[in-house]
Order: sequence, then C-alpha cells, then structure tokens
Amino acid sequence: MSTVSIGEAYAVTTGTFAGEFYICVETNRRYVKFLTLPNMNTVQLPLTEVTSGISTGILELQENLPSHVIDVCMKQHTKNENEKSIHRR
Repeated sequence: MSTVSIGEAYAVTTGTFAGEFYICVETNRRYVKFLTLPNMNTVQLPLTEVTSGISTGILELQENLPSHVIDVCMKQHTKNENEKSIHRR
C-alpha cells in the first residue's frame, strides 16, 4: 500500500519541478495523484516513482494539511478531473 496519505504536502527539492509543492489528493496501489502548487494542476505519478522520490529526498514531506485546506485542494482536483486536466509524469 502507499506510503503517501491524502493531505500530505511535499516539496520537490531538485530537478525540473524543484520549488513546487505536491499535495496528495488520491492514492492507490499503482499511482498517486498530486495537486501541484502554485500551478494547481493535477499530476499522476507511479507509486514506485513517488516512493523512490521520497527515499532519495527529491520529495520531502513538509506537513499534513489542515482539513479545511484539504477540502479546497480536493475541490480543485475534482475540477481538474472533470476537465480531464490530468498530467502524467
């Protein structure tokens, strides 16, 4: 099962997406979907890549967001899903 939970905020510390925040909005055994900040896009990453990114420090857990912030993130994620605006990396 995933080591990432809905509402966790991760900083991308290196690479092309360094400086972005990834908020976990959906997870299962194969992939994790994140809402990216500041762009408010939804990205889908294979769970293996997320796990590797965490263990190598590319993704660094910052905090577990409060429920009212998670609600806003989930609403944006739902809007992105409805608009078929999912980016796969």
